[in-house]
Amino acid sequence: MIQTTKLSNNHNISRIIFWGRQLSKWHWSQVDNNIQDTLAKYIEQWVITFDCADIYTWVEEIYWEMLLQVERIYGSNTRSRIKIHTKCVPDINDIRNHVVDLKYIESIIDRSLLRLWVDQLDLVQLHHRDYNIPTYIEIAQYLNQLKSKGKISQIWVTNYNAQILGELIDSWIPIISSQNQYSLLDARPEKNLISLCEKHQIKILSYGTLAGWLLTDTYLGKEKPCEPLENRSLRKYLLMIDEFWWRWLFQNLLYELREIANKYNVSIADVSMRYVLEKRNVAWIIVWARNNKHIHGIHRSFTFTLDDQDYSRINRILDVSKPISWWCFDIERYWEKHSNIMKMNLNKE
Repeated sequence: MIQTTKLSNNHNISRIIFWGRQLSKWHWSQVDNNIQDTLAKYIEQWVITFDCADIYTWVEEIYWEMLLQVERIYGSNTRSRIKIHTKCVPDINDIRNHVVDLKYIESIIDRSLLRLWVDQLDLVQLHHRDYNIPTYIEIAQYLNQLKSKGKISQIWVTNYNAQILGELIDSWIPIISSQNQYSLLDARPEKNLISLCEKHQIKILSYGTLAGWLLTDTYLGKEKPCEPLENRSLRKYLLMIDEFWWRWLFQNLLYELREIANKYNVSIADVSMRYVLEKRNVAWIIVWARNNKHIHGIHRSFTFTLDDQDYSRINRILDVSKPISWWCFDIERYWEKHSNIMKMNLNKE
């Protein structure tokens, strides 16, 4: 069974959270027609927390249909345990044109309330596209006002680096958790962010844990995937490997992970997930399974712990990789060939 952890008296979260981004129409075109059945299987494995966003086109509506189905099949008791985490991501053009005010932010929140058919959003994560326009504190304060009005239960942030998160903390914004990319391939949260979060009792929520499925048995001994790639995440993480790893070194990492996985009778994905779950201050990880076979094994990362020998094998590879000097998400925000993968004005679609 997948472990859960309590965020507050009425907010219990599974330590594995279903990632809804791949369900959006602009991310992956191969969404299963029986997606509601797939989501129900996650719930059977005690995944009771689901991630989405205002900019993940159609996903909030998909989750609304899921909640209806859950209540119909499992009853209101199960429905009440499920938490939906959404986001507030103002379009970059609107930020730069200085049109993002309380009314603008409230319209995003009201739209999410309508899409999910609820009176209060369980949780909203704020993402700011451009730190050069320092309105992130104002926008966070708008969300806090909407929290006071009862439209939002909890406020988190996503893709903030340590400096900007520190500014929010100094402004007395009640941040409980920070969602950041964190994996065997990307340890940027260890650059100041984790220590800041520990100091202020802010937990880390990791995404990109399997690096677009690269940190799985699927790519062991395989050549680089050819175009067209099946989703945008795969392109994003392949670019990270090209910049900060050597192809042979990445394969060496997969072989080491396979040896560790053999020891525990699990998969490379299980070891990759376990590695992040054991990291300092990481409370949750976001993942998704490609099919029902993977869903039924998603609990395996809780059946073992890594020992000193495992870490020695992993660190021997990591120590050879190129250090990423950038802070969290700054590559994706400011380095053009990385930022071009991102869609920056999705609230207009």
